[in-house]
Amino acid sequence: MALISVDFAIFACVVILIFHISPVSFKKPWLLLASLFFYFLIDVRFFCVLAILGMTNYWLAIRSLASQKKALYSNAAFFIDISSFGLVKILSSHYLEQVSISSGSNGICWILPVGFSFYLLQLISFQLDFRAGRIKVIPSFMDFALFICYFPKVLSGPIEKPVNFLKQITSPRKMTSLDIYHGFGLIFIGLIRKLFIANILSVFMPDWISEAHSINWLQMIGYVILIYNDFAGYTAIVRGISHLLGIVLSPNFQQPLLSRNFSEFWTRWHMSLSTWLRETIFFPLSRKLGRNSGNFTEKMISIIIPPMLTMLASGFWHGASLAMMV
Repeated sequence: MALISVDFAIFACVVILIFHISPVSFKKPWLLLASLFFYFLIDVRFFCVLAILGMTNYWLAIRSLASQKKALYSNAAFFIDISSFGLVKILSSHYLEQVSISSGSNGICWILPVGFSFYLLQLISFQLDFRAGRIKVIPSFMDFALFICYFPKVLSGPIEKPVNFLKQITSPRKMTSLDIYHGFGLIFIGLIRKLFIANILSVFMPDWISEAHSINWLQMIGYVILIYNDFAGYTAIVRGISHLLGIVLSPNFQQPLLSRNFSEFWTRWHMSLSTWLRETIFFPLSRKLGRNSGNFTEKMISIIIPPMLTMLASGFWHGASLAMMV
């Protein structure tokens, strides 16, 4: 079910309508039911992968809470999540290369579940927050499941922090007319970006790509504008839909093309991913290596290693290939 389609528009309208006419006690179960149905429609195999990983993570968190060997269950969850992520990425990348060589077709879809890269990071975030004590009480299974599979964000984000999202669904605020205006405004802006900017530019892209040796700077700029508006448009639409459901999702872009340097661009492009990488990899590594840096060599390691590993992780997330890693 494509985001820009009649089917998705009808689905979203039905979900929003029933959400608003339902009693408070039914709103959350309805959102979970709709989200599960949405992902099930995409592919039952992908649904099974999501269900197995979600239930495994929740069970390990419960066991960790009840056991004296908390680290054992916590480490098991990390191992399952990270190894699953790495295995799927490597297998999908390898399979894509083999299929491309043999037939020129793309058979990656059955190996890499839709949204896998996004909900895996959120599962890891949940385990990290629980281990660090930022999540004081294990949420109900309904709340946890909704956090993982909430349909506006399950396919391509934004990547939400567990604490922020769970707070919104456990203590929902009363919606106002401003939420409605903001929601429809975001949807309108997103449609303009995807339909009238990204889609129009994409008409010219096949020629640019096939003639890579002759691409000029103007065409390169056009390609960047296309990618930016396509993803930013998508994010605006799903954030708008979520606003109409009373849940505020994180922004993903803050005018990155106006950045003055790469460092600023990094913090303003795909912000939910860059925030996840900073808070999960860069900052912890910097603190740990910084505390143990005594001589010049150790100080240089503490300066070089954190950004290098963070960028490598970002490249691996986008694709397990040497080109992406570099």
